[in-house]
Amino acid sequence: MKTIIFLLAVILNSCSQAQVGPGPRYSSSLAFDDARGKLVMFGGSSKGKFMNDTWEWDGVKWEMKGEGGPSPRNSPAMTYDSKRKTIILFGGDAGGWDNKRSFGDTWEWNGSEWKLLSTEGPPARTNHTLAYDKERDRVVLFGGMDSGETMEDLWEWDGKKWTQIMAAGGPGARFLHASAYDEKSKQILVFGGNTLVGPPTPESIKGDLWAWNGARWEQCKGAGPSPRDHVDMVYDPLKKKVIVHGGGMADGNSAGDTWEWDGKAWATSVAASNAPLEGYKLAYDSKNKIVLLFGGFVGGAPSSSLWKLSGNEWTLVK
Repeated sequence: MKTIIFLLAVILNSCSQAQVGPGPRYSSSLAFDDARGKLVMFGGSSKGKFMNDTWEWDGVKWEMKGEGGPSPRNSPAMTYDSKRKTIILFGGDAGGWDNKRSFGDTWEWNGSEWKLLSTEGPPARTNHTLAYDKERDRVVLFGGMDSGETMEDLWEWDGKKWTQIMAAGGPGARFLHASAYDEKSKQILVFGGNTLVGPPTPESIKGDLWAWNGARWEQCKGAGPSPRDHVDMVYDPLKKKVIVHGGGMADGNSAGDTWEWDGKAWATSVAASNAPLEGYKLAYDSKNKIVLLFGGFVGGAPSSSLWKLSGNEWTLVK
């Protein structure tokens, strides 16, 4: 009888210690696999520790897929390639902003394993963005920073190789900005960010919105969100609008609002939220038709919470 009780205690203790989801973190990468109906999360950092774990959320529970593939890193960028039904990841860093410890590798996640696709193409960087242009079948990379320098270059991945696009004008060098593909206008949008590596200033934090149509840049006009960095955006096909949430402002405070862009004008959808406001990532869950938010900061501490935006309300999922 004592043996049975001991074994039960061991089992219960093991279950209580089992990790049931990703640990607290910020600056991870997030994308939704439409074909498999899974939210995929990779990497990030927490209190100086860099991570390379891959997790998937099926709408009910998290499942850890392993720690192989890309090395531990902070602020990589990921996007879903709907034609090839894979997730593409590029770059990130594993060190301070003043150290040259950024990555320039391109990886693919097929739902079961990571595959290194290329180490050529865009120079190494972190805090950049990727977005997949469904109309032109291109993954579009913009901006970022490395070794204390901001970047303004534009690159496209065709599934085999990277090509730098030389386009006049545009958003200018920045990092910690947001990007998403607007399915309605069939353009890549870029919003906000910081032009200065170091403490933000009112001049360095941006609140402008730009559109890339595959041939040229165009600035979108109209009053909208205040200037901010550490921000993310995602397209909601149900609303047919681009969602922008939170972000960091030049005064050191976080923006607590959520905005929508309908292709012509901005409108506030949520005035204030308890969801993480900086360092989080957004993705659109096409299976359940909701916007999901993971990780980031809550009260200055890294978070492992998962939130959903249903209508005009943020709700804690897990």
